[in-house]
Amino acid sequence: MVFDTTGHPSGLPSAVDAVRKGGQIVLVGQTGETTMEYSPLVRSEIDLQCSYASMYEDFERSLRLIDSGDVDCETFIDDRFSLETADEAFEAFVAGETCKPVFDVSQIWD
Repeated sequence: MVFDTTGHPSGLPSAVDAVRKGGQIVLVGQTGETTMEYSPLVRSEIDLQCSYASMYEDFERSLRLIDSGDVDCETFIDDRFSLETADEAFEAFVAGETCKPVFDVSQIWD
């Protein structure tokens, strides 16, 4: 299963390259238009599920799953950076060393 939460038009083609045959892609919050052939999805029997918005109950359920330990949020949070190291975060992203850096604003107030 591949979750694309980038919102970038390149996310879906990248997800298709990354998912296994018979796998599933969940496309969350696509903001730009993307054009690609759908035949790779068909030939590899890939399920595509799309989500653009959610309801309060979805967030509440997600937080409960994280709180209970059923979902380990550390597995989908990428590298953390302070706002003071934004240049380093950008360079790491461009170099492919991180996929979705998280900025921890609490570090700037130390």
